[in-house]
Amino acid sequence: PPPPPAPAPAPAAPAPAPSAPEAPKPPAPVAPTPAPPAATARPAPRDFAEIPEVKPVYFDFDKYDIRP
Repeated sequence: PPPPPAPAPAPAAPAPAPSAPEAPKPPAPVAPTPAPPAATARPAPRDFAEIPEVKPVYFDFDKYDIRP
């Protein structure tokens, strides 16, 4: 004889009705666009000169020791 039919599954609990639609979130604050930097005149190459009091600094990028 064939097996008896399976009992029908119990109805699922109805989904809760939404109480109210979710309020739209305010947009994220946007920082004001910074003003473009003022155009300054570039110094003339003749204005550049070596300063004897300023000595070169030698160092390795992966070390903190400064070599003489």
